[in-house]
Amino acid sequence: MYKNILVITDDDKELKHETNDFKEKIIDFFLVPFLNMLPTFLRKFVKKSHRSADAVIRYKTTHKALEVLYRFGEPDGGKKTFVEKIFHKIWFNTDNAKAVRNRLRITKREVEKSIQEKLQNEENINLLSIASGSARGIVGALNNINNLEKVKVNVTFLDKNEEAIFYSKDLVGKSNLTEKIKFNWILDTANNFPNYFTDDKPNIIEMVGLLDYFSDEQVKKIFKTIKNNSEESFTLITANINNNKEKRFITNLVGWKMVYRSAEELAKLASDSFLPTEDLVAYYEPLKVHSILVVKNRTWNSR
Repeated sequence: MYKNILVITDDDKELKHETNDFKEKIIDFFLVPFLNMLPTFLRKFVKKSHRSADAVIRYKTTHKALEVLYRFGEPDGGKKTFVEKIFHKIWFNTDNAKAVRNRLRITKREVEKSIQEKLQNEENINLLSIASGSARGIVGALNNINNLEKVKVNVTFLDKNEEAIFYSKDLVGKSNLTEKIKFNWILDTANNFPNYFTDDKPNIIEMVGLLDYFSDEQVKKIFKTIKNNSEESFTLITANINNNKEKRFITNLVGWKMVYRSAEELAKLASDSFLPTEDLVAYYEPLKVHSILVVKNRTWNSR
C-alpha cells in the first residue's frame, strides 16, 4: 500500500483471466529456472522452434509482437509436428504471455467503465490512446457499448510507429464503429499530443505498454503533460510490467528489455507528478506480472 492507495489483485470472474493450475505451477517450478539459465546464443533455436516465437522476438516492443501474444501465436498452416506443438504450448503459456492477455482484459474493462461513466453523466467523450499500438483494447471496449449515440464521441490514436497506425486503422475499419464515432490518427511521440488538442481536450486517456520503456523522469514528464492538457474531469488508465520470475528469460533470451516497476512504485510516480490519488486504484492482474493504474481527476488543482 502506498499513501493509503489500496493495491489489489484483480479477481473479476467475468474476465476469465488466465492463471496457473496446480499442474502448471509444478511444471513452472522446473521450467522457469531452466529458461532463465539459457544463454543468449540459443535465441536462434527459439526462433526456429516456432514461427510465432520468431515473430515475437523479431518484433519485440512493437504492436506486432503483442498481437501474436494476444492471439496465442500465429497459426503455422498445415500439420504441425509433435515438437512444434510442444514449443507452441511452452512459449505462449508462460506467465508473461498469459499476463499480457490478462492486462488487455483489464484495460478493456476499465476503458468501458470510464466511457459508461461519461455516458451516464451525458458528457461528450474525447478518448486518447497514447502509444496506441494495434488499438485492440480500445476497439474491444467500444464494441461492448451500445448507447454511444447519446453523446459526441471522438477517439484519437497516437503512435510514433506508422505501421501501428495502419494496423489500427484496419482494425477500426473492420468494425461498425465508424458510423457513430469520429476517429483520428496521429503519427507522433507521446508528449506532443497537446499540439493536436486546441479545443476539446481528452477526458479519457489510455496509455498501456509505454511506461515499460520509460525512465522515472520520463514517466513523471508524461504524467504532468497529461494532467496539464486534459479536461478538468479526466480518467487515466495506464500500466507497467512488474518484476517477475521470468524477467531474466524475457530480457536475455527473448531480448525484450523493459523497466520493471511494482504497482506501488507506479502509484508513487503518479503522486510525485501531482496526479490526484484520492480515487486512484491499482490492480495487479492475477499473475502479478502487470499492474494497471486507474487515476480519476474530479477536483482540478493546477500546479
